[in-house]
Amino acid sequence: MKMKRSILIILICNFAFLFAQNDGVLSLNDCIDLAIKNNPTLEKSELTVDQMHVNTKKAYSYLYPSVSLSASSSASESGDWEAGWSAGGSVSQNIYQPGMYSGIKQTKINEKMSQINNSDVISQIRESISSYFYQILASQSLINVYEKNILFSEENLKTIRNMYELGSRTESDVLKAEVQKSTFESQLLQETQNRLSLKRSLNLLMGRNADVNLLLKESVVSESRIPSIKKAKELLLKNNSDLILLQKEKKIQQLSLKISREAYLPSLSASYSYSKSESNGIESTNNAIALNAGVTIFNGFNKKHSVEYEKIGLKSVEVEIREKKQELEQILMQYYTSYETYIKLIQIKKIELKSAKRDLELVTQQYQIGSSTILEQMNAQLSVLNAESALVKAKYSKKIVEVQIEELIS
Repeated sequence: MKMKRSILIILICNFAFLFAQNDGVLSLNDCIDLAIKNNPTLEKSELTVDQMHVNTKKAYSYLYPSVSLSASSSASESGDWEAGWSAGGSVSQNIYQPGMYSGIKQTKINEKMSQINNSDVISQIRESISSYFYQILASQSLINVYEKNILFSEENLKTIRNMYELGSRTESDVLKAEVQKSTFESQLLQETQNRLSLKRSLNLLMGRNADVNLLLKESVVSESRIPSIKKAKELLLKNNSDLILLQKEKKIQQLSLKISREAYLPSLSASYSYSKSESNGIESTNNAIALNAGVTIFNGFNKKHSVEYEKIGLKSVEVEIREKKQELEQILMQYYTSYETYIKLIQIKKIELKSAKRDLELVTQQYQIGSSTILEQMNAQLSVLNAESALVKAKYSKKIVEVQIEELIS
């Protein structure tokens, strides 16, 4: 009785919440769009992209000349007062210094890496949203299964009670039927809580309050076209963001090695200045053009050690790339193994469900005429429930794996 009251309270609360906060039915694409628009992690990632873009422009600023102006006036007294003024301007230009142009290339690669990271965040959000979306739909399907079994068990309990009153069944049969109904009600409560938790997580991922009402559009779990394992490996090595980022990291490390070697080269700059001054009524003008070159001859083997350090860093990135390729290929193989397993499981569970339903029909008929026991009927009904639940889980689990494969290789 208490269990029945709890279920009724949950249903009433759900309906009240539904009418109080109806934000519309959301499809999978709607959920993804909301997350991309509101997710704070993505917002921070986009700000990082903006910062890297500013860094690139800042690096280019070193290619422009430096212009300065100056002016001064003075007066001094040494017997007689003497007054004077001066004004001038200068332009200087760095023609070359070690790391000047390689550093610009580095900042451009860093900007590109921030864009790839941003795309990767979007991909992760899309995968997480899809996973929650299908888990919620799976949970709803399981709730439907449990509700259907509760209705069946209620009808079955009524029948057994009537038969008990007529003396054709024992009190033990009634108690067993009540226990089975309570078991289904308990499963319904647990799955309802699970769905609520999943909805809260999905809301947060979309940048909404956890308890905002969430209605999802039913989505047919259709067969997706995923490439062959061979084609998937090719796409993985070509498109995976982790590998692309490591390749960019390798280019940065190569540029760092180049910059450390450029330290042996001289720096070169040019400047022009013009000034005009007056002192005691005498004006003077000065024009100056200069070309400057300089090189560090010895700095305690620091240049040599820098080159060695960057070489080691480059080798480390190359090792990391090989390791990441192996790791991603292993993950891909696991996904495909799971995918193929779910395909087989779905076919098996369909057969099991068909068989279990047929067995339940036969056992129910036999029980009604007294040729089978209540335990046999309960076991048959439990077999139907298990087969239906397993089929639902297998269908949606396969769909989630499809999403994981698509995000991994795209």
